[in-house]
Amino acid sequence: MFPIQLPPLRDRRDDIPLLAWAFAQKFAQKMGRSLHPLTAEGVARLKAYRWPGNVRELENVMERAVITARDGRLDLELALPESTHAAASGLPVLPDLPSTFRTAQEMEVLERGNLILALEGGPTGASRERMEPLSASE
Repeated sequence: MFPIQLPPLRDRRDDIPLLAWAFAQKFAQKMGRSLHPLTAEGVARLKAYRWPGNVRELENVMERAVITARDGRLDLELALPESTHAAASGLPVLPDLPSTFRTAQEMEVLERGNLILALEGGPTGASRERMEPLSASE
């Protein structure tokens, strides 16, 4: 075996649509399904995600998208991790930044997004929790 050094997927955003479509077609063929091409919104959503699991994670996401596809349309809403739903909901998304520091403005954007996600976090979100008085034993 020979080691090959490749930059992470998050640094090769232009490769994401090509890889995603190749994975989608592979799984669609395996499952005997036909697919519509990726939409511009779908491509934008895939590119917005940071891909900590790299290409293997993209492959898994596309497999889930094919499994949950309806009428040949990939369902990235269900396939992608929840962090991408914030980007799709209009919350500001920071570009890839160096890991050394963030500006005060970038930190404000992160904090605002984090607070909104905490408030809207599904059934366990802060805005959905019942406010009950603490008992003396708590």
